[in-house]
Amino acid sequence: MLSGTERSANLAAQVDVAAALVAQAMTAHDRAELFAQVQALAVADELTGIANRRHFFEVAQRDVAAAVRARRPVVALMVDIDHFKAVNDTYGHPTGDDVIRVVAQRLSSAIRTTDVIGRYGGEEFALLLLDSDVADDLPERLRRCVADVAVETRSGPLAVTVSIGLAELAADDDLPALLARADQGLYRAKRDGRNLVRTAA
Repeated sequence: MLSGTERSANLAAQVDVAAALVAQAMTAHDRAELFAQVQALAVADELTGIANRRHFFEVAQRDVAAAVRARRPVVALMVDIDHFKAVNDTYGHPTGDDVIRVVAQRLSSAIRTTDVIGRYGGEEFALLLLDSDVADDLPERLRRCVADVAVETRSGPLAVTVSIGLAELAADDDLPALLARADQGLYRAKRDGRNLVRTAA
C-alpha cells in the first residue's frame, strides 16, 4: 500500500503527463490552424476573399481543358472597374480598397457556384462561365449589379461602373488565348464609352 507521500508523488507525475499531453495537443491544433490559414492565403486574394490570380488560373485551366474535351460552351469575362484611378486619387487607397471589395462581392454573388472568379490584378477580375455562350445575359446582369446601386465606402456612397469584355471558347483555345480575346473585348468596351459589355471585334 502506497504512503501518502508516494500517492502525492504519483498524482503529481500523472498531472505532469496530462499537462504535457494537453500542451502537445494544443501545439498540434495551433499548427493545424496555422497551416489552414497559410493554405487559404495561398489560394485567396487577401482583400476580396475570391481566388487570387494563381489559383484562378489553376482552376480555370482545368475547366477549360475539360470543356474542350466535352465540347461544352464556356465564356470568359474580363471585368475592369471604370475610372478607378480617379477614385484612388480623389478619396485615397483605403476607399479604393472598399470599392474593389464590394465589386468583388457583387460579382461573386451574382454568378453560379460552378463558375470561376478571380482577382486578375489591381481593379480587374477574370471570370469563367461554364456551360454559357455569348447569348447568355449574365455579363449584362453583372454589369448592372455593379452600376445600379451605389457602392458604400468609408468616404460615403460612390457611383461605380465596370466595363466587361467577353469571349466564347473556341475548339482550339487554351485559357491564355481565351482570356486574351476577352481582354480585347474589354478594351473595346473602354473605347466605346465604358459601363458596357463587348466582345472582341
